[in-house]
Amino acid sequence: MIKDDSALSLKTVGHIPLKETLDELNLNIVDKRLCRINVYECLSQLVDLDDKHILDWGCRNGFFIFDSFDSKKINISKYTGVDVSTEKLNELKSMFPDANTIHYDKFNQMYNPKGLKEPEWCLNEDDKFDVIFSHSVFNHISFEEFEYVFNRQKNHLRKNGVIIHHFCDLYNVADAQFMLPKNKLKKYLRGEYFPTEELYRFDDEVVTIYNDDKFHNCYRFDSMFSRHYVKEKLNCEINEYDMLLCSAIYKRED
Repeated sequence: MIKDDSALSLKTVGHIPLKETLDELNLNIVDKRLCRINVYECLSQLVDLDDKHILDWGCRNGFFIFDSFDSKKINISKYTGVDVSTEKLNELKSMFPDANTIHYDKFNQMYNPKGLKEPEWCLNEDDKFDVIFSHSVFNHISFEEFEYVFNRQKNHLRKNGVIIHHFCDLYNVADAQFMLPKNKLKKYLRGEYFPTEELYRFDDEVVTIYNDDKFHNCYRFDSMFSRHYVKEKLNCEINEYDMLLCSAIYKRED
């Protein structure tokens, strides 16, 4: 299902901070990074999406389906969107009645403030998919939650199925500019948060250790993880292609 094995190779676009100035960093941000990317277009560079059973984790109101319109290759009846927001799921269903939707009642500061801290897993044992993906979801959760969801989803892959989840690479300085407050970005560039494998933003506070109390009492929460750490802990491959974030990729081998 993966189109090109070379796509799974670890690219060296991420680099250790300390050698960048803020002016140099600004030059690294290209215009396309300031706009919402076409998720379908980027995913299709890696994996065959035509007429596949697809699970969109953190689907919102169906950006992926909108992005796929030009291709006319997505079977909407085989598409399932999961989100913490019932409002967004209702919007998706109203626009695409043939799509399947699942509510994951997980707490989220912005989209599900009344959600549960530890909700029941939202997928049934017989829910199986060819492609499970997310965009801009796992850069807003703890690594513990990332690991939990990633490993649970492995049980929901069909034969030769693929998981592709995007996350923010701790050692990609350009990505850090989007995630960190300006006053903390200077500390990042000076290396004051290193060595670490995880970095978290709770509003304007940046720390290397996740804090659940802060998570439930802040408005903005972002996370960054070392790509090597993700690869080791999740037993996956890492790729960075034409998107804002890195991707953790796992393929079921049968």
